[in-house]
Amino acid sequence: MNRRFRLLALCLLILPGISPAEPPAPPTAKELLDKVVAGRQTTGFTARGRMVITRPSTPDRILQFLVKGRQAAGAKDFIYLALFPAADKGRAVVAHKEAGGAITGFVREPDGKTQPLTAARQKQPLFGSDLTIDALTEDFWTWPAPKFIGQAPVCRRDCQIIDTHRPKGSDSEYALVRLWVSPEASLPLRIEMYGADNKLLKRTECRNLVKSGGHYSMEKLTIESPVTGQETLLDFSKGARDVEVPAADFTAEGISKLLKE
Repeated sequence: MNRRFRLLALCLLILPGISPAEPPAPPTAKELLDKVVAGRQTTGFTARGRMVITRPSTPDRILQFLVKGRQAAGAKDFIYLALFPAADKGRAVVAHKEAGGAITGFVREPDGKTQPLTAARQKQPLFGSDLTIDALTEDFWTWPAPKFIGQAPVCRRDCQIIDTHRPKGSDSEYALVRLWVSPEASLPLRIEMYGADNKLLKRTECRNLVKSGGHYSMEKLTIESPVTGQETLLDFSKGARDVEVPAADFTAEGISKLLKE
């Protein structure tokens, strides 16, 4: 019996596949960014929130807004529509980004007049905040050769810090974008954007993270402009993703209808 037991034990030791499996390799910086991009894919989304703009030595400016987006055939549409205060109600920015990267759209004033979304207007502050349209449509996710430079917690989540540099031929004003990415949430919980002189131009940071329907989202976040000392708080009260958003919502006529709802 002892001899049979020893033979069985020896066979188990030499059989292939019996040794413990190697742990899976951690994702590369590019794979982690690809996961973030994949997590942002949705047929459509809608959300309401408020924007608090804080400037040095001036009273806070508060706006309530509606944001919607949709994706179809590789193209993306989104709208930011001001709902309050009355002086800003109906002010909107609508952008359409083709699969190839070209951006078109229009801006709407509270009186209903519209103007094309030119390259210059894409760089203007959204409703006077620290957001700009070109920052919302920035393609730094696909910049080549991202690399890990460290780890640090943000918004109570462990994050991998990734640096990605502007490629040759890009017209982005940012030379370096540094991201604190949570592998758990598949979200960048902090983003820092630097100019060619290594000066910090923008910092976006999560203030509250929530999970719903299997997806994480930032319920509150801030955008800081260290050069001017201004800060914008975005506080989302409700929203939904993977919903059908009509293409008509991104037209001047659609905006007039949304304002009546």
